[in-house]
Amino acid sequence: MDLDRVSSLQRVPMPQTMHRTFESTAVIGEYITNMKDVQRHQEYEDNDALLKHAQKLAASTHHFGTRTIVLTNTDQVIERPGLTVTKVPLFTGYNQLTLYFYRWEMAFTFLKQHPEIEKVFFVDLTDVQMRNYPFDHLQPGKLYFGDELSDLSADIIQAHATLATTKTFFAENKTLQVLNPGVVGGYRDVVMAFLGSLTVHIANAEATDQLAHQPNTIGNLEMALVNYVAYHDFSDCLVHGRLVASRLAFHEPSTTAWFQHK
Repeated sequence: MDLDRVSSLQRVPMPQTMHRTFESTAVIGEYITNMKDVQRHQEYEDNDALLKHAQKLAASTHHFGTRTIVLTNTDQVIERPGLTVTKVPLFTGYNQLTLYFYRWEMAFTFLKQHPEIEKVFFVDLTDVQMRNYPFDHLQPGKLYFGDELSDLSADIIQAHATLATTKTFFAENKTLQVLNPGVVGGYRDVVMAFLGSLTVHIANAEATDQLAHQPNTIGNLEMALVNYVAYHDFSDCLVHGRLVASRLAFHEPSTTAWFQHK
């Protein structure tokens, strides 16, 4: 990772809106409505449904004195003990992206607008809970990830490695472990750098498709692109394993990991 490029992200202009300030640590999830979830084959609603989905995560972080922040594209602004729901408008220049890509553009926009947040984890809202307090243990310059028990030869990677750069990379690195972006975080600077790099890849792919008047070439799921950016651009920063997140979908009743993922 080029640390000189990290500081330049702080100077990227962003639309500024009136907003509250937050504590220096946060756990953040996204809830995008009126857009079909192509993996779970459903469309999320707002109001009571949002609070229902956020309940377990918010309760788990509140137990450790940490706020859960939910980013949404609706007009809801909700303040409860340990939980904030705030609006982050979606960029309107994209034509063909799914919510799995929009969530990262939304995350980058929000974190850029809130420099008071010094340490942060972005997590899946509906199936992640905090089990142990992570923020006292983070190391500067490290990017912390959840992972899976499969490698990059898995279908969810190979089938969605649709960009030329990702196809080549995954063909040459099939034995690397799959990273799962249901848990990703660290100090602000490295997370900003990761989100910025990911957002640039998304924007470039979308712009190329629009200029060529061609269908979506980036795919519907972001797992391949996330793993490409993490391993290609941040390989010297990565930390994953049972320190960060439990074994995915094992539904373990207890864990020494910071986060339980299903």
